[in-house]
Amino acid sequence: MELSIDQRPDGLVIARTSGPIDDTAWPPIQQRLMPVVRQYNGRLVLDVSGSEKITSSGLSVLVKLVAEAHTHRSRVAVAAPSPFVRSVLNVTRLDTYIDVLDTLEAAVQHVTAGPLPPV
Repeated sequence: MELSIDQRPDGLVIARTSGPIDDTAWPPIQQRLMPVVRQYNGRLVLDVSGSEKITSSGLSVLVKLVAEAHTHRSRVAVAAPSPFVRSVLNVTRLDTYIDVLDTLEAAVQHVTAGPLPPV
């Protein structure tokens, strides 16, 4: 998996994946996205529209990222999943733990509006 990152002036970080979200996802997420969510009130949108597939290793990476965000009261949303990725998140019920939105625009609105997640 490859990752490209844009940071907006308001502090929101938009990360875009390309390629399958699998065991290759951990190094770039650990190095480039964990620091974002470790900031108090960090805001991150992970646009996965460039990733058609996700493996169990990829699911584990997403869970680690979101868990770390919750620890630091940061917000993370997954945007624009492929039908396969969405179905995996649904079947595993991770879509009840991870905020998954149909479009990048909806995900941006979701993480920039509303109250912080509970402690």
